[in-house]
Amino acid sequence: MIVDFIYNWVGGLSMLIFLVSWVLFARLSVPAIDRRMIADGHDRACRWDQLGMRTFWIATAVAFPFGSILNNKYDPSIDGETVHQYGRRFDRALALILSLSGLIFIVILLLGLLLGWDQ
Repeated sequence: MIVDFIYNWVGGLSMLIFLVSWVLFARLSVPAIDRRMIADGHDRACRWDQLGMRTFWIATAVAFPFGSILNNKYDPSIDGETVHQYGRRFDRALALILSLSGLIFIVILLLGLLLGWDQ
């Protein structure tokens, strides 16, 4: 019973929050961060976009401290230190919601598949 609750409700709610925050962050925060960076003479936050992953890379760079496991200083696709400096309070909050809800969704999905919760 509790396993069904976790898998269905927590997983479903985290997926919904993840998808909504992904769209909001992509439409509101990413263009603003890019504009501020270009105005200061930097390149765009991340020049390469593979299936919308640019949004998630920028979100993790804004939400988490530079050098942490989710904002790796050796990531060749994004300059996390520079991007982190251009995030406003709103961007940081939205990026944290996006990152955490996405991670919760992926963990619950993987646990459900590995432990057979989806049956």
